[in-house]
Amino acid sequence: MRTAYKYTVLIASIAAYYLVAGEAALMLVVLAAVVYLSSIRISKLVVALNVIMQGMGFIALKYVFADKGVGLPIGYSVFAFSAIAYLVDTLKSGKKNNILNVFCFLFFFPKMLAGPLIRYDFFVKQIDNSRMPSKEQAYTAFKIIIHASFCKFVVADVLCHFGADGNGSGINLLMQVLLFAIEIYMDFLAYSNYAIAFAMLLGISLPVNFNRPYAASSFREFWRRWNITLSEWLRDYVYIPLGGNRGKRKIGKDVNTMITFLVSAVWHGATIPFLFWGLAHGSLVCLERRFINKLISPVLKRIYAVAVFVIAAFLWQAFRLKDTVAITDFLMCLTTSAPISLALVKVTAVTFLLMYALDSQKMTAIVFTTEQGRGFIVREVALMCAMICVMILFTSNPSLNFFYFRF
Repeated sequence: MRTAYKYTVLIASIAAYYLVAGEAALMLVVLAAVVYLSSIRISKLVVALNVIMQGMGFIALKYVFADKGVGLPIGYSVFAFSAIAYLVDTLKSGKKNNILNVFCFLFFFPKMLAGPLIRYDFFVKQIDNSRMPSKEQAYTAFKIIIHASFCKFVVADVLCHFGADGNGSGINLLMQVLLFAIEIYMDFLAYSNYAIAFAMLLGISLPVNFNRPYAASSFREFWRRWNITLSEWLRDYVYIPLGGNRGKRKIGKDVNTMITFLVSAVWHGATIPFLFWGLAHGSLVCLERRFINKLISPVLKRIYAVAVFVIAAFLWQAFRLKDTVAITDFLMCLTTSAPISLALVKVTAVTFLLMYALDSQKMTAIVFTTEQGRGFIVREVALMCAMICVMILFTSNPSLNFFYFRF
């Protein structure tokens, strides 16, 4: 019975991926077979060769063959990171793994396209003991789907068409920069929560990938809250192998931090804006490690927290700007005065209020938990109904083309 369930999950996952990525599914099936065969006679050399293979595949598909109509398949990054983590963990443990479990882990469709990233052992323990979700779990999953749909269709998709195109000047462009940061967040949060909900319906628990990142009081805290599973992957498979925090010299820690952020930047895109994005975040984290504790005043800490959000918002422009010419044009527009758009002011105000409400701890408690108290049930049912009504009234041409699919 358990084996039949695993085959069902695997076939459904590959079929779902084929519907999204087409013939690229076959390529990843072949890569998965290579990964499994590599784990049978695992060694440091085998792991290194697989890392090189995944890296070269990324470079070839994203840059070399892109002009020939062979682009990077959706979900390749998640597949590659999962495969590398699986091989490294297998090397450490020395365990012999079941091929069906490995394929289910690599292709599990809720997390296949954009994460969250998970460990092999974490997944296998659950699929080996999976059960049909309880009524409470199914109900929670549908609440998460409603919340994610609201974030995607009502907030992220609307901002994609109005206010976040980056074509303004002066204060208007500043507002668009902030709106673009919220668009990225709401879009990625929606996908991650969809993954959690659909996995929950299959009896699998996936980790939360975001924890109110724009409420972070420092850049170090920001990266503990943003795309949590990727940050943990980079820590465990890049930063710590480089030496991590070991050693008395601060310069060594700083170098390891900079390399880790550069790896993340290059994986997103080998462009000048992305390299600057990685160097900037790495430098800010290193500077905080030395100086942030000196901000004793609560007022200074609040001001710095606002600065963290604004700087992070500006650095997200690396995802829009393709080269140094685009950066120059952006800076020129930013320093060019223009009449303030009242419509954009209204959109910015409403968007911040929506993000604050959707990202609040109270909202998270209502969406992700279930209580029996009458007051809690009334609040959650009323809130879910209100979200559905707003989506019906204000959503047109909903799209499941998520922003992070391009990375």
